[in-house]
Amino acid sequence: MQLSEMNSELQEKVIDEIARVDKEESKSERHQLEFILAELQKMNENPALTPAFPRMIVDFWDYPDPLGQELLKYYEIYKKDR
Repeated sequence: MQLSEMNSELQEKVIDEIARVDKEESKSERHQLEFILAELQKMNENPALTPAFPRMIVDFWDYPDPLGQELLKYYEIYKKDR
């Protein structure tokens, strides 16, 4: 799977998670998800961008969070591909 496809899929998952927050089905922080979504969008446009969301996930999210793990995995691939 290409990096841009992974990015698009993750953007959809973050948007879905924001919707879950709005329905009170998730305890994630909406502002963090919006920040991550914005960074994912910027990463597609600017491959030289070093995003801040990985640090936020490591510092503030629960370790077993599946979305957090996917985002961190994507960042590792992104970092190697730059």
